[in-house]
Order: sequence, then structure tokens, then C-alpha cells
Amino acid sequence: MASSMGVIVHELKTFTISATVGLQGQVLRMPILVDYPEHKTPTVEIEIQKRHVHGRFSMELFSDSEESIPILVQTTLSSGVEVEQSYCVGAKTLGWGFVSELGTKYTCDSVWRIWRMDAQAENKVEIIFSISFKKIKLDRGMLAAEIFYYSDGEDTDEEWQEFVKPTDKKDTEKSLVSGSGSESDGQDRDVCYSPQEKKRRFD
Repeated sequence: MASSMGVIVHELKTFTISATVGLQGQVLRMPILVDYPEHKTPTVEIEIQKRHVHGRFSMELFSDSEESIPILVQTTLSSGVEVEQSYCVGAKTLGWGFVSELGTKYTCDSVWRIWRMDAQAENKVEIIFSISFKKIKLDRGMLAAEIFYYSDGEDTDEEWQEFVKPTDKKDTEKSLVSGSGSESDGQDRDVCYSPQEKKRRFD
């Protein structure tokens, strides 16, 4: 099950990563999955929906190491170009912070590889773990929880359904769900969203 913080253990050191995305004036914590494939580099997957691709995205990486750990962050941009930047984490206060707008240089397909450097911080030794996105379908309950909703306690199921999925504002709903007012025919319209006709309540 995903949590709002990923924890990676490497050589008796613990790394923690958290991520948020700005959407509709709110800062939302993104669910994070950590996997340890056998004989492979650990992977960190951040769950993202199609409607998030135009939000302000941020990540933070820290370590409980008492000493400073030199790392190199190798980022693959949406264009395929790789960018490398050196940082230090650990020593109680040092961390790596990343903030960017999704949808330009960084998309659902961007990948970050965290390299451990040698003592001189000059040469790459090994990839500690990688960070990427995991595309998920729109969760109606999550969507409702992210929007401010005021009720007198007497709203009907039809009124709630109208709030969650407006029936007379299809263009507004499409913009909310996809993050954009239009899509090209070449895109997969169901990658992160699948319309649900069944009426449900989430209160």
C-alpha cells in the first residue's frame, strides 16, 4: 500500500522521500511506493494522475546518516536529455529539494536516478535507487476529498453526484480530470481516468 512518504534502506542508512503536487490552489501529498526487486536497484514510484500533469511538483530527499553523503541526481527530461547535478544529504540538516512545473521539461515519463559518489565526490559508484511516476486512474473519492465541499447534511445522492461529476458541465469536468481543455487523438484517454456511471457516496 502506498504512503505519503517513501523509505529506502541502503547500507545501514535510511533515505526518506516525500512529494507533493499543487492542484486547484491546494498542496496535495502524493502516494509513494518503494520496491526492492531481487538483484536490482530499488525503485521509488510516485503515484500520479493525468489531471496532475500541469501542477507544481516538488520532492524532498533526506537521510538519517550522521555524516554528509555525496550524491549525484541524474535526471531524464521529457525530451530524453539527461541532466546531472551534485548534492549532499544527511548530517541531520542536508537534503535535496526539487521543485518544477509538470508538463514542460518534466512529465509523467521523467526519471531521477540517485547515484552514490566516492569519498572525493568525483566519480559515480552505484545507483542507490531510482524515482519515477506510476500513472494511476482517477479516484473519485480522492477527487472529492481534494475539493472544498460545504453541506447542510441533507444533500441527496443526486446532489452529491452532481458535485463530484457535473452532468451539465461536461467541458469543465474534462478539464478537471485531464488537466487540459483538449487532447490529441494520439494520446491514451484512459491512462489515468475511466468514467464511472455507478453512483456512489464517499462521506
